[in-house]
Amino acid sequence: MFSKFSKTPYLGISNNPARLHRLVLDDLGVRQIAVVVGGSMGGMSVLEWAYYGKDYVRAIVPLATSSRHSAWCISWGEAQRQSIYSDPKYGMRPKPYTIGNR
Repeated sequence: MFSKFSKTPYLGISNNPARLHRLVLDDLGVRQIAVVVGGSMGGMSVLEWAYYGKDYVRAIVPLATSSRHSAWCISWGEAQRQSIYSDPKYGMRPKPYTIGNR
């Protein structure tokens, strides 16, 4: 589903981890979080937690992340994917380990 104002996907409750976690914490009776820490994609979720303000989340620690991707970030991600795909063993499933099969 896309927003009528942009070509970016609509962000709703089903794909917003911070909102889903907040619902669970509210149900458990949690009234405040001391710190939220996350790196990379988890860091983006940390930035979403900041939306709830200082009264709910006292501190955030976003690591190696940004609020949106630049063309430079996207190119690095693609380079990383291509390096994984170039591994001849990529996609091969390891043999299942069974006792006696060492």
